[in-house]
Amino acid sequence: MLAISSIKDLKDRYPEASINDQFKNDVMVPGFIEHHIHPFLSAITMNAEIIAIGGWNLPNNQSQAYRDRVSLLKKGCQILKKNER
Repeated sequence: MLAISSIKDLKDRYPEASINDQFKNDVMVPGFIEHHIHPFLSAITMNAEIIAIGGWNLPNNQSQAYRDRVSLLKKGCQILKKNER
């Protein structure tokens, strides 16, 4: 992945670049999580409610999978409202 922007901006910025639209109907998620920080990441995430496209088996419960945009956003809004109190 070279850059992120609108297709027009990218074509203007990189006129010689080829465009691979193999994943045009999918979501790409860069791997920003450095794999050596798992203990730190676990300490943070295990204290938060997980909203993900796949279910998680956790020590004390299981998180639900939210596979469509509407259910994912609905759950996110519920959590935000709960945390506003």
